[in-house]
Formats: sequence, C-alpha cells, structure tokens
Amino acid sequence: MKQLMSFPSGQSGYRADIDGLRAIAVLSVVAFHAGLPGFSGGFIGVDVFFVISGYLISGLLLNEVEQTGKVDLLAFYARRVRRILPMLLLVVATTLLLALLLFPDDQKRIGRSVTSVFFFFSNHYILNKSGTYFEPTTDLVPLLHTWSLAVEEQFYFVWPLLFLILARFLQEPARKAGLIGAVVLLSLLSLLGCVWLTGTNMPRAFYLMPSRAWEFGLGALALCYVRYGRTLPDGLAGMLGLAGLVGIAFAVGGYHEAMPFPGTAALLPVIATALLLLAGSRPNGWATRLLSSTPATTIGLLSYSWYLWHWPLMSLARIYDLGQRDLMRDSLLGLLALGLAWLTFGMVENRFRRAQGWFATKRSTVLAGLAVSVFIVLVGQLVVQWSGYQDRHMSGVYLARKDVPSLREACHFESWAIVDEQKLQYQPSCALGKDKTKVVLWGDSHADHLMPLLMAANQMDALHVLQRSQGACPPLLGVQPYESGRLNAGCADFNRKMYALTVAQAQKGAKGVILAGRWLSYVPDTRQAVHSSRDAFRILVTDGGRAEADPKKVLQIFEQALQRTVDALVSQKLRVVLVAPIPQMPFRAPECLVRRSASDCGASADRFMKQKQAVMMVLTRVAASRPGWVRVADLSRELCRDGVCPALKEGTVLYSDDNHLTASASRHLYPVLRNELSWLAGRS
Repeated sequence: MKQLMSFPSGQSGYRADIDGLRAIAVLSVVAFHAGLPGFSGGFIGVDVFFVISGYLISGLLLNEVEQTGKVDLLAFYARRVRRILPMLLLVVATTLLLALLLFPDDQKRIGRSVTSVFFFFSNHYILNKSGTYFEPTTDLVPLLHTWSLAVEEQFYFVWPLLFLILARFLQEPARKAGLIGAVVLLSLLSLLGCVWLTGTNMPRAFYLMPSRAWEFGLGALALCYVRYGRTLPDGLAGMLGLAGLVGIAFAVGGYHEAMPFPGTAALLPVIATALLLLAGSRPNGWATRLLSSTPATTIGLLSYSWYLWHWPLMSLARIYDLGQRDLMRDSLLGLLALGLAWLTFGMVENRFRRAQGWFATKRSTVLAGLAVSVFIVLVGQLVVQWSGYQDRHMSGVYLARKDVPSLREACHFESWAIVDEQKLQYQPSCALGKDKTKVVLWGDSHADHLMPLLMAANQMDALHVLQRSQGACPPLLGVQPYESGRLNAGCADFNRKMYALTVAQAQKGAKGVILAGRWLSYVPDTRQAVHSSRDAFRILVTDGGRAEADPKKVLQIFEQALQRTVDALVSQKLRVVLVAPIPQMPFRAPECLVRRSASDCGASADRFMKQKQAVMMVLTRVAASRPGWVRVADLSRELCRDGVCPALKEGTVLYSDDNHLTASASRHLYPVLRNELSWLAGRS
C-alpha cells in the first residue's frame, strides 16, 4: 500500500493533516503485524490509505482537467513510476537477496512472488496461493503487503480514464455534476459488490480491486465536497474530526481477524477517514492541529517507506523461526524498519521523485520503469529456474515436502471447486486393482495422504481401493465447512455426489468405506472461543444454518453429521473405518529438520492427546452406536512414542508440511491398519 505525499488537493494546497492521517494508518498496520495488544483491527490502516489516495489522486486529476482541459496519461504514469518504483525496487531486491541467502529451500515461491509484484498483480497471486489475508501461513510471505500496491495501481489504470472522458465530452458546470454522479454510481456498485462478495467469498472481496474501489471513491467524494461544497463551520469541522478519530480508534481496537471483512465492517474506518479529510479543510480544528503536529507529519512522510520495509523484516524473521510470532522481536523489527525508512526516504524515495537522469522526461521515466520491471521479472524467473535445479540436488530432508501421493493430481480435487460428476465417477487411475472395488476412500487431504498406505495394501494383500477426496472437505453429509466468512458449497456438493458414487460401488460389491479428515481443523478446541483462535479458520455449519461461535455447538454439529453419514453408509451394508486425527507438527517438518535438530521438531504427545480428546470421544460414540459395522483406526499409536510425536523416525521424514504424512511415512504405516483393512474388505 503506497501513499502519495500530500500534493496540492483542492483550494488549500499542502495539507499537513493528511500526512498525520497517514501516520495513524501506518502505525495501525505495523502494530497489528507486530501483534501489539490493542491493535487487533490495525489492518484497517490499509482502508485509511485507500481513502487518502482516492482523495489526493482525484485532486491531482481534477486540477489538471480544470487547468488544461485534458488529462496527460503519460505524465500521470510517469509520476507514479517516480513515486513508487525506486523504493519498491530497493525493498524487493533487498528482500530477495536476504531470502536467497537465508532460505535456499524457498527460492521458487519467492521468485514467483517477485514477478507478481512488478506486474502489479500480487493481490491475485497471493489470493490464489495463500487464501485469506489472516491465515497463519501468510506470515511466511515476505511480499504479502504488496497486495495493496497492486490494488492501487490497478485502480490507477482505470480512474484517470473517468477524468479523461469528462474532460473530452463535458464542460462546466455539467462536468462537475458528471464527476459527482459517476463517482457516486461507481462507488455504490463497488460497495454493493463488496458486501455481497464478503458474504460469499471473503478472500476475493479483500484482495480484489473492484471490491475496494468504493473506498477510493469515497475519498474522491470528500475531495468533491471540499472543492465544490460549502465551507464547513469550525464547530462542525471539529465535531467531524472527533467522530473520525473515534471511528478509526474503535475499528483499530475493536475489530479482529476472525470477523467478516471488508463488507459493511469497512464502512466505519472508511467513513471515519472521509470525515477527517473534510474536517481538515478547516485548519483551526483541534483534530486537524493534532494531525498536523510535527511528530505526526514526520511519521506520515515516512509512511510509504516504513510500510514497505516493515513486513519483509517481520516475515523473514518468522520464516527463520519456523512461523513463530514473537511480540518483542517483531516490535523491534518494526522500529528497525522505521529507521530504514528514515534512512532511505532522503537517499532514495524523495530524491527520485525529482525529474532527473533516467527520469528527466515523462517518456523516459515510463520507459525506465518498464525496463526495470522487466529486468526484475526476469530475475524472478531465473530464481524460479535455479530453484528447479537445486531441487534435484537438495538433501532428502528437504525433498520430503515433495514426497506426496503419486495419485494426488488425478484423484484429489481442488478445494472449494464444484467437481464435475462425470470426472468424479470415471477416473480409472484412482482405482487400485483390476477387480471390483472392495474399499472406498472418502475424505479431504488427510484421506489423500493415506493412499500410499492403501497402495501398499493393494500390492501386498490385493486390496482393491477407489479414492476420491477434495481439499478442505471433510466426508460429512448435511454440513458445510465455513471458512473466513464464506461457506464451502463446493464441499457439500462433492459429498452429495460422493455418497451417490459410494452407494453405486456398494451395489457393485464394495464392502467398506474409509472416512478420513483433518477433523481438528473443522472442530475448534472446546477450551477456547472461536474468535480468539488463529487456528480455528474452518468450522462446520449445518446446511441452511448459521455459523456458531460456541465450540461446543460446533462439536455437536460435527457429531450429528458424522452419525448421519455413518448411518447412511451402514444402511447400504457398508462397513466403515473412521480414521482418528494424526499429530500435527508445530512447524513445517522439512524446513524445521533443515534448520534445527530432529529433537526440536517434534510435537508433544500429551498436548496432542488433549487436543484430540473431544473429537476422539465423538468418533468412539459414533462407532459404538453401530457395533460390528464401524471401527476407529488410530495411527497416532505408531506416530507418537515416549511422550513425543517426532517429525523424523528411523531416517524417514514423517510429514511433508505440518500436518500431511509423506508418501514414505504413509506406506510404512500399512501394518498398523492391516487388520482393520482386512475386516473392512469383508475378509474377517
């Protein structure tokens, strides 16, 4: 998220209060990322910046239209290049160098993210690779924060065209009415789309420019009022300023990462920012004087550089520390980033804003920007290619993260997708053995990672198995996973189709079904509230029901859904094996084993037993309700010994990440399930 300096905007020229408003925004974001108490909603600083940008950019474009009667797009983009590219290049290059030196095992991911930054589509890249902004995995994306730059630059490819059209086809006063009407209409459409998308696909609402455009638009409307509206009385301006500060403070302190956002929740910080922009048109208000103070404006002037520096430092530290957050460390890194911002503001950011050297003319500036961007993109691609070479020469420990089931691509369907029924039914490669299917494997990725075990069963005991699985989709009828403010309708559809397929297999002679899921991922720890847990990103919701905040109610929904599913399968004369939760590592196992000793990379068996206790009780009760038809299989008795659930056992890396078994580990676990599989196939 980039911010402009306070260019002349409207009739009053430079406004120091806008730099002060930037200071509030960047402080909120940095404090949120560091994890400081009282800043749980600090992510709304991005929204504050968007409103400011809409105000200032609209002011610049409107000034140009009124003074020259046109919009010089080349000059506009030349200013953007001078403003954002030098600092962005410095920070990205530094981040890339540090990452390559410290984390040679992450080169491919880092190289691809660099490419997305300089093509200004990092918001799309992050959306596709990392999902929601608030997932713990995003802590390990050093260039995560560039999503907002991409949103702004995408907006700037569209917004000047509106002023270009107004300049060409309308004269005053129709131009004024046309501008206000167009901004109101576009902002309203964007807001409605944002609210709808937040309820149906929150990550897309968060990351995509069209659902954020209304925030820029509200800044533009504030500019229109300052430019064309009546002068605010000092008393009213003071009240607006107070309301704006209170609104932002409430959002920063009261919002949290588990709430649906942006949607209607974003209205508060966005409107509050617009009120402060209106109040600042009267320089005598106390809120304006506060925002115009030297400390506030100093931080505001450094806000772009500080924003760029702070997140890579925190993220690289978390990657080095295997994803662990540390308040003191991250706070100190935030201060270090502020020092770097102060150092580079004068040396890089401010210096390159002047037209000189490669930036002497608007044409040379744009060409230089394109050349630099292409160069960095090529560097990123070279890093990706080099990482492919390194993959072939890395240690076995590192390669464990690529030790995944060989049938995953063909038999494991993408999360959230609506699976084509024909594709679900006819996948010959997903049926092990030439005879009729005896056992069906149904579940999410924790079913998929059992397939190497079942391949061993097929080779050793001629067990004929059919696999069907979908990511983030537990094998439960009548419920949907709810994640980050949206329901996984694709999962509910997959399970309905999967049940029909299983019934068809039963009619052809199948004897049993394995139900496997990452159960702990859908059922929050009953010892804590959902909204306070960074791990409770998925919960189960009954079809047609509402998301529950009470973990005990979610557990009840889980038990009812599992009982419903088991009853339906048993009614078809199918035996059922419920696979119990497996231990989850506190770190991604391969990375931990590369950087730490094996003894530092395990999980506490006692803690794991406590975590899975509630789920195990549900599995046991459901199995007991259908004696002779349902059994519970627990792999953890082999994965945990002597109080520890290790990441490495007898030279085999057990996990490809923090919760999925490697294919090698899965194969080695076949003897643990041999009796259950024989029973499931009707042989005993």
